[in-house]
Amino acid sequence: MQNLTKLVLMSLLLTFMVVGFANAQSVKDRFNGIIVDHDAIIGGDVDIAGALDVTGASTFTGAQTFTGAASLGDATLSGLVNIAPTSYALTGAQTLTPTVSYYELAPAAVLTLTLGTGSAGDYLILANTVTTSTVIVDTGATVGGGNITLGENDIAEFINVDGTWAEISSPDNS
Repeated sequence: MQNLTKLVLMSLLLTFMVVGFANAQSVKDRFNGIIVDHDAIIGGDVDIAGALDVTGASTFTGAQTFTGAASLGDATLSGLVNIAPTSYALTGAQTLTPTVSYYELAPAAVLTLTLGTGSAGDYLILANTVTTSTVIVDTGATVGGGNITLGENDIAEFINVDGTWAEISSPDNS
């Protein structure tokens, strides 16, 4: 099957070259909207602008990087999942409306944080990386039983349930 696929692709490429469509833009335009309905093996880097819809069982090997919104149905992940942190170094009373899932908090003075809105299913990690405390205020936008104080290297996790941040875990500093 692979040999047949290679033969077809080589034939198409030669046809484009003979007919005069050999420049890169023309080739790109001619392959807009490809549909693959059987197994496909692609080597090297692939950049996709726009939507990529994958149906059925799919296997991705090597490192995968997703930027922007990504939606997965049932997924099995093996190996490490890396969520890139975003630094947050403000102080005083602040409202954080998350735009990413992982914040490393590094306030120079005490930070009192109110969580802003989110969407159902959003996952949020707040990690305090300095000795200065961060207090996450329970204002009704969070569910978990009161304010949460994060000391150095403390982590709190939340998931958004119907517009409310539900606490998954937080430090027990008692």
